[in-house]
Amino acid sequence: MKPSLRLVIPLLAGCVVQAQAAPPEVHATTPESFSEVFTRTINSGNIDALLGLYHDDAVVVTDGVTWRGKAKIKENLQGFMQLGGKLTTEDVYVLQYNDTALVRVKWRINDRKDSARILAQGESTEVLQKQPQGHWVYIIDHPFGAS
Repeated sequence: MKPSLRLVIPLLAGCVVQAQAAPPEVHATTPESFSEVFTRTINSGNIDALLGLYHDDAVVVTDGVTWRGKAKIKENLQGFMQLGGKLTTEDVYVLQYNDTALVRVKWRINDRKDSARILAQGESTEVLQKQPQGHWVYIIDHPFGAS
């Protein structure tokens, strides 16, 4: 006896919806909270949520290479995430003017198994922009811009 087609299709549709669930949205509501939100998100390993902290046309500069737009930025972030370490950050300063903020951050990525081992470190220069919805995103991210 064949299963009823009416029974199979809803079950399959439910599986598809679960498999394609959207990542939780992550937002920084102030420029002062941005580094903490970014750090928590990158350490979670959720690259799609991390990309939500970037403007669609943002720019990231690393090693003299400019990465523009979320697709290119994703490639760059995957390199950082493949280090497999844990990011820690400390704001040096946050300067806000209306809907724009300049931020300088000391950051370090330590090995998760040997926390004394530093995988990468630097001081970044970042420009954030407040969005109409009220949250802040990168428009410029230069991880080594103040190193």
